[in-house]
Amino acid sequence: MLRRFLLRLILEEAIRREEEAYRFYEAALEPVRAPEARALLRQLCAEELRHRLKLQELQLQPESLEVEAHDVQESELLADSGPAPAPELAGLRPEDVWRLALDKERLAVRHYGLLARRTPLPEPRRVFAWLAAEEQRHVDWVLGALEGRG
Repeated sequence: MLRRFLLRLILEEAIRREEEAYRFYEAALEPVRAPEARALLRQLCAEELRHRLKLQELQLQPESLEVEAHDVQESELLADSGPAPAPELAGLRPEDVWRLALDKERLAVRHYGLLARRTPLPEPRRVFAWLAAEEQRHVDWVLGALEGRG
């Protein structure tokens, strides 16, 4: 019973993070005007939505899991921090938006990587590893945008 409850909490937190990332990229469309950059932001929105759907699919499985942190840094990554305050994007330059996005994506890579390493059940572990790899692709896209390639 406790393990099933832990799975529900972990998945709810992961879904909340994906929704937050989606809202961030959607809001970032306002200050960013370059067509290529706007296309990347729309692509990131679609990716975050796809991730949320994958997590919701995992919620429907009756398996359970337990994730345990091994140090303070891991505890912080696993903690439900609640909704992050939405950054004020309207006055930011596109480069500033990309830097914020880069921080968010790097945190997501670490978060999902930790869940993949600490989750004992194969299916959730596979989903979290996939999400970590997906978020790493986002890091690469955002770095490309910062370097003027995207």
